[in-house]
Amino acid sequence: MTAPIHTAESRVAQHGNRLPNTRSRLPKQASVFALMRQNAECYPTRMRSLVRHVSPLALALGLSACADNAAVSAETESETGTQPADTESGAGTSGSSATTMGGTAGGTTSGKTETETSNADASTTTDDASTSDDTGGSTGEPVEVPVGASGAWRYDVQLSFFMYDMAAHPDGGVVVAGMVDTTDGNNRDAVIAHVADDGTVQWSLRKDAVPNEQFFSVVVAGETVYGVGLSRRDVGQGNTNQVLISEFDLDGSYAGSVLFGSPTSDEHAYEAVALSNGGLAISGYTDQTGFGDRDGLLMVLDEALALQWAVGVGGAFEDSLFSLTEDDDGGLLGVGLLRNSAEVSGNLVTKYDTSGSPVFTFEFGNGGFNIMRGIAPLDGGRYLIVGQTSDWGAGGMDGYFGVLEPQGDPVVSLSTLGGAQFEALRELIPLGDDRFAVAGQAGSVSMTEDAWLLRLDTSDVPTVDFNVVYDSPRNQRMVFGVGAARADGGLSVGLHDVDESNDMTNEPVILHTDSLGGLDQACPTQAADAFAAVPVEDIVTPGTTVSQGSVNFSRTTASATDEPFVAFDWGTQAALCE
Repeated sequence: MTAPIHTAESRVAQHGNRLPNTRSRLPKQASVFALMRQNAECYPTRMRSLVRHVSPLALALGLSACADNAAVSAETESETGTQPADTESGAGTSGSSATTMGGTAGGTTSGKTETETSNADASTTTDDASTSDDTGGSTGEPVEVPVGASGAWRYDVQLSFFMYDMAAHPDGGVVVAGMVDTTDGNNRDAVIAHVADDGTVQWSLRKDAVPNEQFFSVVVAGETVYGVGLSRRDVGQGNTNQVLISEFDLDGSYAGSVLFGSPTSDEHAYEAVALSNGGLAISGYTDQTGFGDRDGLLMVLDEALALQWAVGVGGAFEDSLFSLTEDDDGGLLGVGLLRNSAEVSGNLVTKYDTSGSPVFTFEFGNGGFNIMRGIAPLDGGRYLIVGQTSDWGAGGMDGYFGVLEPQGDPVVSLSTLGGAQFEALRELIPLGDDRFAVAGQAGSVSMTEDAWLLRLDTSDVPTVDFNVVYDSPRNQRMVFGVGAARADGGLSVGLHDVDESNDMTNEPVILHTDSLGGLDQACPTQAADAFAAVPVEDIVTPGTTVSQGSVNFSRTTASATDEPFVAFDWGTQAALCE
């Protein structure tokens, strides 16, 4: 699979089709944030805020490229069309209104670049950086060479295993987080593991404790891995949940856990991100505020995992914030759903400044079921958004991507992708160079649930670079966003494989693709350009009243010996399509 890229951004133009040797240049102890601060000229402000899936080694690839490019002569710069970095601008208009912004907005047409399926080996290089036309001549356009290992595997765990998140490991591969049923089927244990580029499990741990505990998010920040999720209290304490944060070294050594909650309330963490100040931010839900059955939750912790502030956002029904990111100005953006009734939900986005004060809250939809799954700041105060919707598109549920402009009169421009069945875009993965990967699931290619991966170019109006559905003979599902950009430049997706031969248990599936979504094997079949992007015209912002209030948590610390993690065997690793 190939796709043209801008000459100035091309790895081909900068490195002669070869990635720089960065491993020897990068101290292992260097953190993501230290690398960015030391090389600010190589990373615009918005990229420095999008670090959840970016490992130190992946950053080093870009830093080395930046350094190499700076050394290129003026004559070479002229030939490659190198341009100065764009100036970043601020985000949305500040305000503290407790009502969502109203109004209507129309969609915009999104173009798409044709791509072809390719099983080229990730290590392949070429001597000529330009494509050839039908007459044998050169078009002069550089060709993006895929990098990164690839493969597709399933693991015979023999228990139901649900993978909920993944992040790049600086030594290669990904760290995955989720939960597994206990052998008696009465409890669930949190699981965290490092899966290498070749699919082998380097280490894997489960929380061997009596209450139900699950990891819904994983963060790799420097030398530390955080598993974030929930821990359920026993029946005598109301059978409610607390936010769970467990800390590990890169080699899987467990360092301890902290819990946040209130004795009489129910809290659930869905996603965590590392902040530029070294802290963590978490999104999820809480019933402590009492605006509805439950409300969206945002909480911020410092480097010592001490609570800085926490807020609840919601209406009269069940609301949640499934994802979040740090804005250019250090503010926090949370996205999810806001229910307008028991059956209808709008796409919800809210922003808070660094002190925990509201900046804006915005909802849109058209009377159906919607969930915003990801958001990332662009230039000019705009935001890239992705999610799923039943309001527009070709089927019962379609994926969508678009741009939100919340300043003044808010504007939303969307395009949907999907077929007659269930589709959802669930994970937004920043790649740099104005590009983002998006991971999701698609049901309209094989009439079962398959992994779905696409890449967006946001240098102008967001357009689709490539768009691939991976169809295998088995039925895979992605409940939450499970995708990451690896240190070797490739992309990864994690799913649950429904094993019909073993009591319908859910086994983990890992897809490592190259940087262009290609696999080095014919199975699973790669359905390129399975869906066309269709612009949306009838976007409505209902102006639903949203309440916002502070949340009070107590903090409990658990040492590494209080409730230890134990080794967890993933069973036999096998090719997905054996």
